[in-house]
Amino acid sequence: MNKEGALIQNAIATLVCPLCRGELFFAKIVKSQGKVQRASIQCEKCGNSFRVVARIPILLPPGSFADWTHPTVELLFGNIRRSLEELIKEYGVERIKEMYFALTRGECQPPVIVSDSPVDRKLISEGGHRITKQAVRKHLERIDKQCAGKRSIEEQVRRVVELKPRTVVDACCGGGFFIASLLKSFQGYEKLFSFDVDYHCSKRVEGIFRHFNVVDRSLPMVADVRRMPFPSDSIELVTTRYGFSHVLGYSKAIEEIYRVLQPRGMLVATDRIQTGIEGRSPVEGFTLEELISIHRFGDIYINEENFLGSLRDAGFLIHEVQHSPSEGKVGSFLVVCTKPH
Repeated sequence: MNKEGALIQNAIATLVCPLCRGELFFAKIVKSQGKVQRASIQCEKCGNSFRVVARIPILLPPGSFADWTHPTVELLFGNIRRSLEELIKEYGVERIKEMYFALTRGECQPPVIVSDSPVDRKLISEGGHRITKQAVRKHLERIDKQCAGKRSIEEQVRRVVELKPRTVVDACCGGGFFIASLLKSFQGYEKLFSFDVDYHCSKRVEGIFRHFNVVDRSLPMVADVRRMPFPSDSIELVTTRYGFSHVLGYSKAIEEIYRVLQPRGMLVATDRIQTGIEGRSPVEGFTLEELISIHRFGDIYINEENFLGSLRDAGFLIHEVQHSPSEGKVGSFLVVCTKPH
């Protein structure tokens, strides 16, 4: 077995069930050239099953679909592949507002959408396309262009390089912009896990790992930051870039990161100073007050102040908050914090 194949098998032995934190084991493995291509993973404690699809472990709660949904849409409609603008166009803004506020008053519950499989053929084919060398090269060119001269990402990379961590988790990795920038400056870790709830994103990161030749100690996964598959007190450093503002129930994500960090482990995160709902209404037909009330009800990211308060509530000690000039419609900030001993 090659090192990449060994990494997946060794990693599964050290990860835990995202539901009950029981031990995981391979129930079935299909390999090609020593690489784990497909597999069934099972929890010894609760019996739930998970999958490896095209070399990517998918450790989502059963019934979940491995594609990101905007948190305001997920709050009302569940995990569906549509935007709020599309839904407003279909139902009308007044009907959508009625649905939101019936939810906030406790008069209804969001639908429970259960998927037969975490990925479908479309996701697999899209992911397979993005892992080609040409697609990876184009994606890295796009990353270089968009990250060039951005102080916020340079500062986040610098903080990680200074810490020289051995075990790293990059949560809510998105398209791998931060990972690609980090690997140019630092590859001195022993093990790196990068995950997103979106299968496309994990496949992009897989291509980045191949490009930098670190697949023997770097594992892309599909996982939910609100239910991570890591044992408590096991990770030295967690990073995320604009991850919290894309999560329904972001304070749960903060608490989960706190759980998996070792005592004195660190979180180095960048996010937006505000989501865009402050100072203007980004959704036609909604007032600013209505949007803020929806975000508060759904535990959806609002602004830096609320975010820092959630970090403190979880138990983090905040060492530094550094603001960056606007790099788009809103500015960003970097926060460095520690789980106390």
